[in-house]
Amino acid sequence: EYVRDIAKRASADVYKGDFDSALTKSRTLLEETFCYVIEQADAQPEGKGNIGKLFEQVRNLYSMHAGADVDNKRNGLGA
Repeated sequence: EYVRDIAKRASADVYKGDFDSALTKSRTLLEETFCYVIEQADAQPEGKGNIGKLFEQVRNLYSMHAGADVDNKRNGLGA
């Protein structure tokens, strides 16, 4: 429920034009989502407050490793 509330409040901030607040809430939303999926994998979040570290932990826990050429293929630059 907490995550849903943050998302609703961030959307309301965008609608009101309060982009600074919307960005702050969006960052919190990402952090809380990463922590939640880490905990669902029976692990403890490492580097709480550091979205980069949390994202890396999620990638490792869920084997979300893309090849180096994935972005190039999406952009029509790959072979």
